[in-house]
Amino acid sequence: MKSFITTVSLFLTASTSFAIAQSSICPDGTYPQCCAPDVLNPSSSDCGAPPQQPSSSADLVTICGDAGQEASCCSAPVYDQGVVCAPVVGV
Repeated sequence: MKSFITTVSLFLTASTSFAIAQSSICPDGTYPQCCAPDVLNPSSSDCGAPPQQPSSSADLVTICGDAGQEASCCSAPVYDQGVVCAPVVGV
């Protein structure tokens, strides 16, 4: 039971710090993502979480750029409509 409580506490601490960092990078309701460049389709399913946690908008751009992708702020998929992405805030 002690290890379960410790594990849950660590998870909550990590997710809280990620949420704080995320809120300074993307507007509410969107999440930092690295997406394959696609100028013709603003609704893209070829996006994923950055390989490491960004600390700022510029950091997200660098992380995604190193992987050959573009930094975006994307909504969660709703009713199988895919995600809608927008440019990163402050870049």
